[in-house]
Amino acid sequence: MNCCGKKRQAWLMEEKAAKSQSVVEVHAQKAPTDQPTRWFEYLGNNQLTIKGIGTGTPYHFKFKGDKLPVDYRDSFAFMAERELRITNGE
Repeated sequence: MNCCGKKRQAWLMEEKAAKSQSVVEVHAQKAPTDQPTRWFEYLGNNQLTIKGIGTGTPYHFKFKGDKLPVDYRDSFAFMAERELRITNGE
């Protein structure tokens, strides 16, 4: 009888692990956002390419004064860059 109890316990543990894994996968998917796009202006003298931390999108500023729209999910990391500032767009 001990053998069946251990199999049942092992099966229950596997079921729990499978359920928790599917929950993690659902939360890991990128959710669309209803937040507005933010515009950033480049203040540096060279070129600058930054990969968005939220979306993985590469943003390439080609020259001083170049302005790009940045996805809201990426914008928080851009705020930490010294050579970028938020602007009202074009």
